[in-house]
Order: sequence, then structure tokens, then C-alpha cells
Amino acid sequence: MRVTGKQAHKRYLGDEDTRNLALPPKPVYRQSIKGTPTSPLPIPRVPTQADLSNSQFTPLDFELTQVELDDIVDGVPFRKTVNGFRIGGMSPHVVVEADPGKYYAAGTMRTSNLPGHLRRLDPMVPMDKRCIDLFNEYKSRLNALPELVTPTPTFANVSQHLSQYPSPIAQDQALAFKIITSGPVQNGYVEMCKSSIDSRERFDGARHANDALTYQTILGPDLVFTVDDQWNIADAAGITDLKTHLQGGNIAFASLGSEDGRVLYFSTSGGKRFDTLKLHIHESMGDADEVTIDDVTYVDARRRMTRALQGVSGTHTVGLVDLPVLGDDRESGPSRLKDSEQTIAAAIVHDMRSRPIVTSIHVNSLLDTCDSCASALSMLQTLTGHSVDFVYHRDYGAPTENSTHRTVRTLQTLLATASALRAHGMVNDTTAKCLTARRLLTPELLQELAIGLRFANGDRADQLAFRVNVDYLRLLAGLVNDDTLPARAVLNALSSEVGLVYASLLGHRAPTLESLAHAWADLLHEMVDKSIKRDDVLRLLLGRGAPCQTCFLVELLNAPRESGDCRRALLNQLRAESLMPSFRDLLASQGRLGAAIIVFRLRPRWRQVPEMALEHHDVPTVIDGIRRVITEKILLRLEADRLQTRLHEIMPTITIREQQAMREMVGNAVQNAWQKALPGEHPPSEVARQVLDDIGPAYGRDLARSRKKARDAIIREEVSAYVEFLRANPEADADVVKMVFQNHVAKAKATHGQMISPDEGQMLPTADVAEQAEQRVAPEVLSIATTRAAAAKRDEAMSQTTQLATTSKATVTSLANRTAQTLKETIKKQTQLLHQNGGYAALAAANELSREKASKKAGQEAEAKSEREANARSNAATENIAERLRYLQGTTLPQLQDRKDALSSNDKTEALVVRHANLSKPSTSASARAAEALSLPASAQWQAPDGSIRTSNKEH
Repeated sequence: MRVTGKQAHKRYLGDEDTRNLALPPKPVYRQSIKGTPTSPLPIPRVPTQADLSNSQFTPLDFELTQVELDDIVDGVPFRKTVNGFRIGGMSPHVVVEADPGKYYAAGTMRTSNLPGHLRRLDPMVPMDKRCIDLFNEYKSRLNALPELVTPTPTFANVSQHLSQYPSPIAQDQALAFKIITSGPVQNGYVEMCKSSIDSRERFDGARHANDALTYQTILGPDLVFTVDDQWNIADAAGITDLKTHLQGGNIAFASLGSEDGRVLYFSTSGGKRFDTLKLHIHESMGDADEVTIDDVTYVDARRRMTRALQGVSGTHTVGLVDLPVLGDDRESGPSRLKDSEQTIAAAIVHDMRSRPIVTSIHVNSLLDTCDSCASALSMLQTLTGHSVDFVYHRDYGAPTENSTHRTVRTLQTLLATASALRAHGMVNDTTAKCLTARRLLTPELLQELAIGLRFANGDRADQLAFRVNVDYLRLLAGLVNDDTLPARAVLNALSSEVGLVYASLLGHRAPTLESLAHAWADLLHEMVDKSIKRDDVLRLLLGRGAPCQTCFLVELLNAPRESGDCRRALLNQLRAESLMPSFRDLLASQGRLGAAIIVFRLRPRWRQVPEMALEHHDVPTVIDGIRRVITEKILLRLEADRLQTRLHEIMPTITIREQQAMREMVGNAVQNAWQKALPGEHPPSEVARQVLDDIGPAYGRDLARSRKKARDAIIREEVSAYVEFLRANPEADADVVKMVFQNHVAKAKATHGQMISPDEGQMLPTADVAEQAEQRVAPEVLSIATTRAAAAKRDEAMSQTTQLATTSKATVTSLANRTAQTLKETIKKQTQLLHQNGGYAALAAANELSREKASKKAGQEAEAKSEREANARSNAATENIAERLRYLQGTTLPQLQDRKDALSSNDKTEALVVRHANLSKPSTSASARAAEALSLPASAQWQAPDGSIRTSNKEH
């Protein structure tokens, strides 16, 4: 729900809106999941002919195995074990249903405990659809096996109908078993039964006036009459009034000729509440089950069969059929054994032993037949050996548009329009057919179809949205082809703002849904074939419904690519229809750059893809498809889901009051436990929050588990009552349906409130929560108290240690002071003693001290003198070196060469010989170094380790 200003508008949130609102993303089922068989698959055994002949029913041609599934949903670590079926004959092909409507298949899965990968099945792919149908068929067989241990009337009658002999053989029973367990086989059987009926047509007041008079005899002139020479039961309003008097039920009769004369069987439909329904003819009949009026015997088939079956057990009634609901929409529907057509057929079969039939059978029903009743009429034709012609007044699949939910109301509109087109086509009323067809072009219908395309993601309900859109486009194409709808009207509707949005979503979905792409291509072809100009169709393909929307062509190019992508074939079909836009066509809506990009992307590829094959859609065939897709069961299921969702929203298992009470109880328990251990202190808020997080989920689960059954029972009861009301009152007004819906919501809410709301004096179930909270917080409080006690002991020990150290320090200080005082006193006494004696020893010591000081001073003066002399010599040598350097700076190169030659020619002097000898001796004593220094000539030089030139090796 998004609120704008003071108004609240409900709209769907996309992935981008979800991210902007920081909401968790919608769970997405993976295209490939992991599966591990928990037990090895048995080796298949082909049934022999002996098995077929010795078994009453067909042997199972499939095998069951348990598979543990993992990595099912992105971001959700979830694992579950399901039962899978091995299909495909001898190949180890396993199909599982991870969740309702989510089917996966594994190519090989023979070894147990060895994980494998399963891919998701796409119902739009024929081979995958075949696997899904087989899975549902096998699942239906398993569900039907317990019921078939004792043959039901349906199974026995269908077997006898197929065999056409009193005792059907095993092959007939096997086929009957498939009919009641397999959706495709059952549909084929129903179509065969409908086609076997000699004729089926809608009531016409002129041609079927005798039928109207018969109804007038049965129901009375107050309910069946003429207005302006037109029978009221030929009009929708008259039929609605008549059904109101019949308490929402149906009525039918069958007229036949017997050896005793003309006999007419009539019956109402419904359960026990219709047993007491009195009709006009019952005034003449009384409590009997038949009466003769004007040489015609009127038989109440309902009374006849009730009395015929009294006291009879162990046998089944011939001619009754109640086909189960199969496929994805399986649910427990109403029993069809009490329908008026079946009751009449059973009564005719029962009476024909004593009253042989000599003419054909004419059946008239207020409503069209369902699948089970059509099968019963075909059986009646087979059992009696006489043809059956059938007339009905109102289409069975044409409900009143009374839903308050827009999606359901759209489906009702589409179904009612298709049914009306079918009825007008039967009587060849072209004018009414054209007026009815224009209801398909309303903005409301296009908007809801667009919503279905936008938010469908492959689930079971979303598959309904895809199929409805495909049938809608096919119906438009068929109506344009037979000139029921003008092509210009269809183009104008699709070129409106809502229509352009719908076309844009078609471009987004068509590449991955081949049937949708085919239907769209067929509609475009029909419009072009009706001489619609190319520019007008291009405005539809390139138009945008809103500034933020993109056109059909751009959506088609930008749609995500998946396996089985058919966009290239659709583009080639547009090129074949001359609907491929040029640069000039794209310039106005896309700009130069956008037009250039689109033209480049639309260029022919080197690998050609064949054009999309066109198909002609016959309107009656398409209408029959719509009636098979949008059935009464589907509409009731959607209404039931809507009420169930609403009740789940307003009926929580834990109320806010209980949550507040639990929080308060936890807070008090934590406070009490804390006060016991730590009096006068308050616990931190994190402690109560942590305890609540620990025990809250378990408390919620336990409370929800204890109330879930009761809540679900309330929901089931209210939903069943609401569905029963809709089934019994299909013509109810929209305001009445809304009021009933709200009444069921209010009743369920009141019952739920009584279930979860205790009396004023009754305590809420939180006492155990308080105990758990105290138990959770006790260890933490104990830990804190223990820690604090240990800290107190440690502080006390440290205090004692400090006090002891202070005492010891004071003792030592006192002792040191006493010792120093004693020493001072001793020294003072000795000094006094020396002064008293004034002895010679003190004078001698003083003289000795004076002599030592004088000797020390003399040595220091001698050392200083020798150092000054050495420094003087060093300075003199330094000045000599400096003088020589200044002299050498002015010497030329020849002069230096002459000096070098002169020095080289000099003989070794005695001093150099002595120096060389001294250097050869490894002497490191100070005297040796001093002697070496004395033996050096005044001009001797060397380089010190720091790089300086010295004449002395003495370190300064």
C-alpha cells in the first residue's frame, strides 16, 4: 500500500520499488536445484498380459521415490524431502514438485545418496508440459487407489459406457481408471461424450414453444409466461428470477415416447434442502411421484429414485457420473450425482425395464450441462439405444459480474462476453454479437490484463494470467477476421494510453512465451490484412503510454533472453508484414541516436531464423478454450483465496496485547531476579532485550502452534460458507456479494477474538515466560554478584597490603632515625675526645695530608709541561708542512718531475733504515711509539684514518 497525500492507492511493488523501500526481495525459485534420492530407484518391470488379465484395475506403470531437495530458493537455506515419480518408460527420468506449481526434473537419478541437479520445468514448453501432466496423472492415481478398492458408481458406469457391455473387461477398466485420474484423458472423454449427443442448441422461443409450455405446466403460469410474445425464460432476467424461486438450483425435463404413451421426467438439482421444494405440479401430484395431465405422464424423477433406492444396498445406480476435478485446480467440488440431468437419466434407465422406450429423447435444461452431466446424457443414449437432443436456456459458464475484486471481475467479464458471443453465434444474431464483442475493448479490461502480464512470474495463478492473455489476443484476431470487430476499433483501443502500456508489456513477455508471441503476430496480421495503414500500425508499435514507458519494439529488443527465445522469429514476421520501422520512422520518437541504435539492432543477421508461422483462429474454438480456462471452479478458487488471505491478515495467532504483556512480564522478572542478587540496582536494558530475544521466538511458536488448528478451522469454515453462497447464488448482486464477504470477515474476526482474548480475570499465558526469564537472567546476575564479591575481596586485600606497607615504612624510618641519632652521638663523643686529648696523631695526619697534596700538585704540573712541549712541536711541524704546501702550489710540472728524480736517486740514509727496521717490529707499547715518534724526521707525514695529513700520531 502506497499512501500519497490523504489518499491511499494500492498498487503492486516491483523489484526496484522493493529495493528503494528496503524490503526483502521476493523469494525466487532457482532454475536448477540439488536433489539426493534417499532410497535407490527400483528397476522397472514391464507388466505382462497375465498381470493385466488377473488384475481388476490397471497396474501402476510408474515408480515412486523420495528425493531430498536443497538450494530451492535464492538466499533461503531450506531443505525438504518430497516424493518423486519416475516417468518415461525405461529411462530413469524423475519429476518432483518442490512446491505447489513448481516442478523439477532430473535426467538421471539412479544411485541413492548421490546428489544430482534438477532443472525447473516450463509449462509453456510442450515436453515439459507433458512431464507435468504425467506427474499430476500419477499423483491422482495414488489419491484414487483407496477409493477404487470398492467400485464407485462413477468408475463402474464409465467402464460400462466404454465397454458397452454389462461386464467390462480389464482394458476398459484400465481406460476408465485413467479417465478419472488423468486430466487430458478425462477432457478427451468429455469431448467425446458431448459430440456423441445428437444435437445441442440454445432455447429459441419460436422453435421450442412446446418446451416453454411444459415448463409452464411444471412451474406454473406465475413463473413462466410471455411478455410481448416473448417467453420470459428466453431472457437472462427471466432466468435469473426463475432461479431465485428455485433457490439457486437448476431444473430440467426429458420427454420421450414409450409403449404406454408420452412420458415426461422432470427434476430439480441440489442436495437435501431441495427435497422439500414444492413446485406447481406437486399440487396435482400430491405425495405421489407421477401424475397424468392431458395424456402426458409427468414423473418426478427425484421422488422416483429416492423411493426406488430405499432399502437397496450394495448396488450402484446406472447412469450416474461424478467426474473428479483434476489438474492444478483440483479441489473438493460439489457432487454432481444430484444434478437434474443425472437424476432424470437414472430414472429413465430404471423405468425402461417396465416401460420400453420407442422414440428419441428430448432433454431441456435451464442451464447448460457440466462435464459430468454431459457424460450422463451420452450414457443414457448408449443404454437406451435412442438418440438424445439437448436444449438449454442459459450457458453454464456465464456467471454474473458480481465480484468486488478487480481481477476476478475481469475474468468474469471475459468469460461472460465469450459465453454471450457463443450464444449469439448459435442463433446467428450478428448485431448482438458485434455489440457484445466491443466489451472486449474497454480500458478496464486492458488494464487488468496488463497487470497480469506485468506481475506474472510463472506460478500457478500466473499461468492463468498468461493463458487468459493468449486466448484474449486469439479471440480478437478471430473476431477481426470474421468482421465481428472492426480492425480500426481494435487498433484505436490498443493505441490508447492503457492499450500502449499493454502493448509494451506484450513486447516484454513475448520473447519467452511463444504462444503469446504467436497470438500477437496473428492479431497484427489480421489488422494489416484488413487494409489498416502501415503508419497507423507503426504508431502502435512505437507509441508510449507514458513518458516513463517504452514502446513495444524497444521492450521486445531489451527483454531478457532465456532458452527458447522467439524474438528473432517475431521480428522476421514483422519484416514480412512490412512493419519493420526505418530510421525516419524512429526519428520522431527515439531521436537520432536512439533511432540509429535501434536500426543497428534490427539489422538482418547472418544466421536467418524462419518467420513465425501464422495461424487462423476460429472464434467458437477460441471461446471453448476460454471456457475451459476460466471455469466456475477457478473463479470460486480465486474468491476463496481472497477471503482466506484477508482472514490471515486480521487473525494473528499472537495479539499485540499478549506481546505487550509478555514484554512487561519479562521486564518484571528480570527486575526481580536482579533485585534479589543486587538489591537497590536496576538491570541494564540490554539484559531484558537479550532475554526477550532468547525466549520470545519459542513462546511465539508454542502459542501459535496451540492456536493454529483452531484458527485454521475458523478460516476453513468461513471460506467454505462463502464459496457455498457464491455457488448457490451465481446471479447475486455485487453489493450483496460485498456484504456477504464483509459479514464472513466480521464473523471470523469475532470468533477469533473470543478464542484468543481471555476474560478479564483470566491470566494471560505468560507465567512460564516469567519463570524462563528468571532462569535466563539468574546466571548472569550470579556471575555479576560473584565478580563484584571477588573484586571487593581483592580491594580489601590490597587495602591490607597497603596498610602493612605503610606500617613497615614507618617502622624502618623510625629505626633509621634512631640509628642516625646514635651515630651522631657517637661521633660527637669521639670529637670531644680528640679535642680533649689534642694528640700528636692528629698533627701527624695533617702533615701527611699536606705532603700528599704537594706531591700530587707537582706531578700534575710536570704532566702539563710535557703536554705543552708536545703541542709546540706539533704546531711547528704543522707550520712547516703548511709552508711546504704553499711552496709546492707555485711549482711547475717540470720542477716537480726534477724533484721526483732527485728524490729517487738519493741513497737511503741511516735514519730511513732505522725507521724501516722499527716499523718491521710488532711493537705496540707506548715507549715504542714514543721512540718511533722521536726517530721520525721533522718532515715525516702520513694520513690519519679520518683522511687528514699529520706529522704526529698523537690523537688530539
